Amino acid sequence: MHWQLLTVVLLVAASAPPEKEKTDEENMQGNWTVVSREFMGRKAPEAELKALKVTIKDGTMTMDDGTKKHKITYKLDPSKKPKAIDLTNLDGKDGKDLTRAIYELDDDNLKICWSEKDPEYRATKFASDEASAQIMIVFKREKKDK
Repeated sequence: MHWQLLTVVLLVAASAPPEKEKTDEENMQGNWTVVSREFMGRKAPEAELKALKVTIKDGTMTMDDGTKKHKITYKLDPSKKPKAIDLTNLDGKDGKDLTRAIYELDDDNLKICWSEKDPEYRATKFASDEASAQIMIVFKREKKDK
């Protein structure tokens, strides 16, 4: 009798489908805070960052600084090295300003970097120094209350 029960348990366990690994798009969804922002090697003051909240949902980033909300749509290309993200600022000229950027997503940390000097140019490394005129922002996922 025991071997029959063991056989049934093993068959059920073996036939369970493997868990599908989540995509970057799925993993990015949620609420984020900005922990650092650098432009040309200079860090933004911490007080300036504390008010900034970001919500990522269904292909849109909503940035809220407490006084105004900015909507940015995005498109990911995780096949590129480094991973690519195209950001479209819906509040920009003609309602769409495209910025080509790179991103790195690691659990509850998200890093995005782009060239402020030339938004058409896609950064090739995560750096913010005077020569590159790049902006690098690091986000931390807000923990859900349990």
